[in-house]
Amino acid sequence: MHPAHRLHALSLPALGAASFALPGWGAWLVPIQAFVVIPILELLIQGTKSNPDRAAEDALRADGRYTALLYLTGLAHLALLGGYLWGVSTQHWAGADLLGRSLGVGFSCGILAINIGHELGHRRSARDRGFAQLLLWSSAYAHFYVEHNRGHHANVGSRNDPATARLGEPLQLFFLRAISSGITSAWQIEAKRLRRRELNPWSLRNQALLHFVLQLASWTAVGALLGTRTLGMLMLVQLIGILLLESVDYIEHYGLVRRLRGDGKLEPVGRQHSWNANHPMGRSILFDLTRHSDHHRDATRPYQVLRHLEGAPSLPFGYSAAVLIAWCPPLWFHIMNPRVAKIRSHWGMRA
Repeated sequence: MHPAHRLHALSLPALGAASFALPGWGAWLVPIQAFVVIPILELLIQGTKSNPDRAAEDALRADGRYTALLYLTGLAHLALLGGYLWGVSTQHWAGADLLGRSLGVGFSCGILAINIGHELGHRRSARDRGFAQLLLWSSAYAHFYVEHNRGHHANVGSRNDPATARLGEPLQLFFLRAISSGITSAWQIEAKRLRRRELNPWSLRNQALLHFVLQLASWTAVGALLGTRTLGMLMLVQLIGILLLESVDYIEHYGLVRRLRGDGKLEPVGRQHSWNANHPMGRSILFDLTRHSDHHRDATRPYQVLRHLEGAPSLPFGYSAAVLIAWCPPLWFHIMNPRVAKIRSHWGMRA
């Protein structure tokens, strides 16, 4: 996908900024885009299963515009969040207008900040990783940097992974387990790392603890400078972003499990352990997160060269529609449980 075709990601902060100036339905531009326009377009526009050849992949890897787009979109998110805090504290937004704008900024936290933080957090550059943590911090989910990279990728498809949804588990109960277990997992990962080095886990060398301290400091600063109402709205939009992120986590691995080998260890992560979608709108705004099997095959692959893998489980709709459906557990189970059963049978999975 050419860089120009990926500029759609910038439409979210652009619409969010426009919503600050528009009353009525205009304040709801981002929710309308995310969960009305995109699902409809994904029904109408079929995705492609084509992959770049080796020469094209090398060219895509070397093209700096793809990384530049991550930074540009991340900075646009931070500007949108800053504009929202200013608007809440000085413009006296209220009612449906405030709710629509808050949902829009919350969606930016979940769709852009955490997703771009996820992509850059897998890279080796200190600059990329630093910006990743800044974006995750803006969404009050900086511990994700620890748990996702060193927890989720190792434990996906197992009972030890907070982000793997179990067959028949409602989304609303998954939230409680995934969020609480994700925080404790990040702490345990860091505590174990520090103890191996004979260091005290109760120190700011513990990245999970450092992230929590910085989060509390940022909330304190916002409350002191802009007031408790603005602080409350900041925490609300961050919660919206977290719930959206965990909704995506829920659909990515729902019901898919890794088998135990004879030595008691988990089998390697394969294409069969993630749900995928090739819809161009979702690929663009989520930076190809929807080609999720290839991401788990090699987490260091840049988003622009993630591949469609033949035989990988495929959703019957795009990620945006999947999130909407997952919020209604009976409908989700009706659509997805038979598909999970077929995948499990084909790959010999055991719960």
